[in-house]
Amino acid sequence: MRYVDIADICGITGSEKTLRKAFVMEGYHRRKARRKSHLTDAQKAKRHQFALDHGGWSCEDWQQVIWTDECYIWLSGSQCNI
Repeated sequence: MRYVDIADICGITGSEKTLRKAFVMEGYHRRKARRKSHLTDAQKAKRHQFALDHGGWSCEDWQQVIWTDECYIWLSGSQCNI
């Protein structure tokens, strides 16, 4: 959707450039979506098996898992957030 269309819905008027700058200041950026690769049959089978193996886990069981998006790894004295 164009910036002017979004502004029109919100009842705001302004030039395209002004609206673009305002959206950037608010943390909105335009990006072209990357195409995701589809899962192979082997990857689908592994995910399905994982779901079957862990389907009965309780919340307490899942709280014992360290997810990579929630941990830090130290490399050569440098802290790297994954």
